[in-house]
Amino acid sequence: MQLKLLKEDCKEWREFLKDTEHLIIHTPEWKQFIEATFPRTKAKYYALESQGKIKFLFPTFHTFASFLPNKSAAFIEYGGPIGKANKRQFNQIKERLPENIEIRQGLCNDILRKNFVEVKAFKRFVLPLKSEDELWKHIHKAKRKAVRMAEKSGVTVKDVPKKDLPELYYMYLKAMKVFGSAPFSKKYFENFYTYFIDKNMGRMLGAYYDGKLVAILSGYMIGKRIHINMNVSDTKYLQFRPNDALHWEFIRWGCSKKYKVFDFGAARVGSGQFSFKKKWKAELHDLSNFYFKKPKIGLDVSSPLFKIPIVIWKMTPLPLAKLVGPLLRETVRI
Repeated sequence: MQLKLLKEDCKEWREFLKDTEHLIIHTPEWKQFIEATFPRTKAKYYALESQGKIKFLFPTFHTFASFLPNKSAAFIEYGGPIGKANKRQFNQIKERLPENIEIRQGLCNDILRKNFVEVKAFKRFVLPLKSEDELWKHIHKAKRKAVRMAEKSGVTVKDVPKKDLPELYYMYLKAMKVFGSAPFSKKYFENFYTYFIDKNMGRMLGAYYDGKLVAILSGYMIGKRIHINMNVSDTKYLQFRPNDALHWEFIRWGCSKKYKVFDFGAARVGSGQFSFKKKWKAELHDLSNFYFKKPKIGLDVSSPLFKIPIVIWKMTPLPLAKLVGPLLRETVRI
């Protein structure tokens, strides 16, 4: 098989994805989204091609001026290759990978385990979708109670129109300040609409209270899978349980559209997110990273090392956070 770099959308790429199980990261839209949103991040999509047909695809990303490893994913917890290749064929790509690469778990994990060192980094929750009635009975009674509370409190859920981006982004900036985490730029959200929502590959759900946007939940739809990528809210309205209302609406919509999996994404054991996701009674799985050599130092955000910058960021004025936050976020690539 011949090795090539996919630099732009093409017929061969589309045909390969049509016949191969894949994630959002493997699509031309993801490459376009990354390049349009993050000016310091460059994407390389290695493809193995035979007789004009792509058989194997491996995306990698490099952010300039970052002290962190190169990644097989950018700003998403899943990565790695898709397709079929034997060891000799795979080596054509492996030989071109940087020694410090971090390859995130994806769909071809057996290939990765045979060629790299596996480190179980996080956990993930995945909920198999059935009928709405079956899932309503399945989820924890505390979640059913929370959804009812949201409804009785007057919380309504609908898709956030693009015209509401200023309101959405302001709420998001305030939420990230509470988290003590650097925010994405507004361009991230603009491009999320352009490359995913406008192409029916993503949704941006909003919870509203008295006409005010108080929480958002966004996710990707690819194949038979929904993958949540962001959930933030205004802390003043948490008592009305807007986040539970958002998740249930996305789940029930997924059931109605015949999706098979609702992926809550990565969760760190002991975190508030872990507790929130656990009560949906989703299946708990490991989420691994792969390396040429096991890293000597892990980037554990629960470490005391990260407490100080989190506190500092919480104290950062919102205008300054809006200005420098996106640069920091791209450098760290989370």
